[in-house]
Amino acid sequence: MSRRYCLALVWISLMALPAWAQVSLSRNLVPTRSALGRLGLERQFYAAVPLDLSGERVIALSLAGRGNIERSPARVHSVPVTGSGFLSSSNLSPHDDFYTGAVLVFTGGALEGQEREIAGYKGRTREFTFRTPFPAAPAEGDPFEIKGFNEKITGTVLNGRATTTTFLSDTPLSPVDDFYVGSTLVFNSGELKGEARPIIGYEARTRRFTVAEPFASAPADGDEFAIRGAMLFIQTNRANLHAFDAETGQYLWVANIGRPSVDARGASVNANGVYVTNLETLYALDRQTGRITWTAPLQDPSTTITERFKGLSSLASSDTAADEHHVAVGLRSGKLVAFSTRDIIDPSNYVIPVKPAGSFLWTWKTNDWITSKPIFADKVVAFASRDSKLYVAQNQPPALLYRFKTGGPITGNIAAYGTRTVLVPSADHVLYAVDLFTGDVQWQIATGAPLSQEPLVAGDEVYVVNDRGMLFSLDARSGQVRWSIPTGGGKLLAVGRERIYLESRTRDLFIVSRANGAMLADPRMTLERAGLNLRDYSLSLTNNLNDRIYLITSSGSLLCLREMGQVYPRPNRDPKLPHFGYIPPEGEATPPQQAPAPEGAPEA
Repeated sequence: MSRRYCLALVWISLMALPAWAQVSLSRNLVPTRSALGRLGLERQFYAAVPLDLSGERVIALSLAGRGNIERSPARVHSVPVTGSGFLSSSNLSPHDDFYTGAVLVFTGGALEGQEREIAGYKGRTREFTFRTPFPAAPAEGDPFEIKGFNEKITGTVLNGRATTTTFLSDTPLSPVDDFYVGSTLVFNSGELKGEARPIIGYEARTRRFTVAEPFASAPADGDEFAIRGAMLFIQTNRANLHAFDAETGQYLWVANIGRPSVDARGASVNANGVYVTNLETLYALDRQTGRITWTAPLQDPSTTITERFKGLSSLASSDTAADEHHVAVGLRSGKLVAFSTRDIIDPSNYVIPVKPAGSFLWTWKTNDWITSKPIFADKVVAFASRDSKLYVAQNQPPALLYRFKTGGPITGNIAAYGTRTVLVPSADHVLYAVDLFTGDVQWQIATGAPLSQEPLVAGDEVYVVNDRGMLFSLDARSGQVRWSIPTGGGKLLAVGRERIYLESRTRDLFIVSRANGAMLADPRMTLERAGLNLRDYSLSLTNNLNDRIYLITSSGSLLCLREMGQVYPRPNRDPKLPHFGYIPPEGEATPPQQAPAPEGAPEA
């Protein structure tokens, strides 16, 4: 038997390996504990994406999900209206008591800024009642918002000292009060298996959870639960979308999203859905199961015959961005198109939706490709184009508020700081801080080379790398340069308590001090001295949520690293601060852009 024939047999046998054997083949890619320990790191998790060995490979990695508060804008409707109850004309949940336990706050009218806990809700009539009356009855048309929540840690219920809204856990969890506020708690066993509720309170000393809406019954002693957080999405050239829990590495589901393609864009999420594009189509999937709930062609009614003939109008060129009501994506034609994520209900007919989820909402036209991911900020959306401009538009009714022109194309993602600062990286070498609502320049800093990377915001600090590899640390409030250091070209990966992590052009890790910009470990040191070889990990992402580092190989080996002993992720932004786009009620002082984290809370 010839040597060539033997090799062929070996290759055929490898191709036929089952999934469990395919996973074991890549174990040699896992960094050793000693190599990571020399750099003050450890492995959070290692996972393998189940790929078909006959040519399927990973082409994109994205991270989505913050556990942000969901805000459902609505209006008071008709009579009778009292201080303790009223009807709403808005597109809200059809389920009784869906909002019970959440907080309703008026955003206009005589009661602007007043808020009360919801004691009851009737889905058929949209009638609210409250535990404590408002000082006066609201007027018809007064706008309000419902503060609900959207966004795996596991535990068990303790001792049966539980109600439908509160219970204790016997599991070691975070020592920080309200650490899990904004995340979703879901039961994995018992009578409440599959039931999920938003977390509105967490007492670390007693490990007591409080949820926004009552469960059907009190959980029993020993019932197991999980806490959902962010999600990782891996896309392949076979148009398969794989979902993982971003903190535990648990494999969640896989979905096929159409024709094979090598042009993949990042996914986004809201409370219930995942939104991703493939070629000319937008897909909405159930966040829990991965089931496709609707699809929409990436065209709008204003598309011209010439644009359709050129094939430019409907090809996605940016990641998707979503809030609870909209999903938007930039196109190669220079358009930003938006679709509804929920049914749009006629106030006079609560049964039949005016527009179903997935309906086209609006479009904005720019003069070049949109490659920068849009940012939704409550009532407005901010987006940038390679035509050198930042645009800010009102969502409903659609209206362009302003354009801000820079001196060069904007290709990288824009970023947000505080409640109203948009950070715009431009090819004219300048990073601009622009007021979200007025378009005024708060500060700007010239970096000496084009900017094509997304700025990374952590607390009151902004980190940005220009195309020559110069890393800048800036004061986010003033734009003052804290320090700068040449990196030889690198990509921002994450920001820890005291260190910044970057990936070199040769895919080696290097580490810089947050305090003074000192190089703590250059690429040569991490590879040769520490023995950490990450060069097979061809894809990475810039983590703008927390301090975790995510890397993946084209063959599907997924790696998450953390700082030594950092069991819980450190958020880049204090989750208790007002959300981006927050407008304080009249008479209320504007909150600081980024308040220091409370004592004992995770630092940014």
